[in-house]
Amino acid sequence: MIPTAPTRIDLLDAALTCFAARGFEATTMGEIADAAGVPLATAFLHYPSKHAFALAMYQGLVADLQARLADLPRGSVAERFAALMILKLDGLDAHREAMRALLAAAVDSKGPVGVLSDSTAVIRARMSGAVHAVVVGADGAPPEPAKLAGLLYGVHLAIVLLWTQDDDGRMARAAVGLCRELLEMAGPLLALPMMAERLGRLESVFGDRLSPVVSADVERRSRWLLARLMRHRRLLPGAVVTEGEPTEEQLALHLPLLRKALSGASPIELVLPAFPAKSPSPTKVLGKLPDMAERVALRSLQTLCEELGEAHPPGVRILLCSDGLVFADVVSVSDEDVAAYGAEIDRLLEELPLLRRFDLAHVFGNATPAEARLRLLAGWGEQESELLAQAHASPSLGAQLDGLHRFMFEDGTALHPEVSRTQARKLARTQAIQVLLRSRAWGRLLSSTFPEAIRLSIHPQPAVSDKIGIHLLPTHDAWLTPWHGVALLDRERFRLIKRAEAEALGAAPVEVDGRPSHYVVTP
Repeated sequence: MIPTAPTRIDLLDAALTCFAARGFEATTMGEIADAAGVPLATAFLHYPSKHAFALAMYQGLVADLQARLADLPRGSVAERFAALMILKLDGLDAHREAMRALLAAAVDSKGPVGVLSDSTAVIRARMSGAVHAVVVGADGAPPEPAKLAGLLYGVHLAIVLLWTQDDDGRMARAAVGLCRELLEMAGPLLALPMMAERLGRLESVFGDRLSPVVSADVERRSRWLLARLMRHRRLLPGAVVTEGEPTEEQLALHLPLLRKALSGASPIELVLPAFPAKSPSPTKVLGKLPDMAERVALRSLQTLCEELGEAHPPGVRILLCSDGLVFADVVSVSDEDVAAYGAEIDRLLEELPLLRRFDLAHVFGNATPAEARLRLLAGWGEQESELLAQAHASPSLGAQLDGLHRFMFEDGTALHPEVSRTQARKLARTQAIQVLLRSRAWGRLLSSTFPEAIRLSIHPQPAVSDKIGIHLLPTHDAWLTPWHGVALLDRERFRLIKRAEAEALGAAPVEVDGRPSHYVVTP
């Protein structure tokens, strides 16, 4: 079921404030509802217990951490694990009082928010995937990296426990430094067969508490599914990939979630932020409503779900998280045009049962688009200065900002030819920053709302990423999407191209149902 959550953000903020002030056990759902200014029944509708608030916070912390893994330094296991732990501690610091209030509940292995309980299995899967990616991507990784990754996951839990007793964070960070030194000293030993055997014995002490034991069949199907998803990845320019199957480092973030999903009886959920609205640029698109480009893209996603479903009888579904209302006012598209575009996408989805659509209206109910955008940023956004600092330090995030800048500049020059290119470029930079701020806020909301879903993206991604970038149609432009281009039928195959480029080729326009639909290359 797609959740509707007009007050989820307010409730989560209120819960964390109450936990910090009164303690987790002493806080009641009634107090949280009062602090958020909503009826108690509404609070229970969105969060069935106060434990659900703690899980939402955990999920957000892990999602933010995974999003930054692509920029971890190359180097030894010691260097990469230390960098990962500093990122983890930085995230915990932002919620110090609430996290400390949760300590008693967190160490209860049978409680609903215990770090080793069944209810936190998805969160452990995501975090263990991050640790595994750190190990397998390291220089001089041991021959059996999964065993060392399991040990380091346990070390990570111990450091987090130390952090809860640490008023200023110095002890936990000192422990990270010590771990780095010990790992550096042990580096040559980790490659020895005897060490792999002993690490395996240590792993057996924990049983399946740190990571579930899966069958050979589940492992095979998990890898097949990921290889199929990554077959036509949309990668950032310069991303280094090897021929053949994806590497263990590229698989590491996603395998734990798929193993868990394939061990269950529910459909696998894929989340794809996409299909916002048509670009306002007449040099790129044919009009304001979906056309053949969207039709072909949606059909390709339906076919992908059908193919992946062969490995999982309950099936595979994709949730299309339309983000047009998230940044419509920034990209010169009216809310009315976004709504009309979304309604037409919904009509097309009536024939595609494995695809569903989700947008801001599902989150904020009857709030106006302007109100919903403000609440999204207030609850899930970040300061512009924080984003720019991270983009400066992160090659992958910087590349995403540059790509958005190019799109904004192209649209701006087409819509306002009277503006100088210098002015248009400056305005486009401002718009790109705002789009990225809102897109990241939307991504955080989705991670919290759909924590078990595999995350896809229509934007190019690094080879190692928490999201898998996918092509919806063949195209030579890594950034082009159906809503920024047109479908061109060339030699019995559709490919994606900008409208101006199709016309420059002499392609003939085609109408469907009385509307411009696509282009055909004439003989």
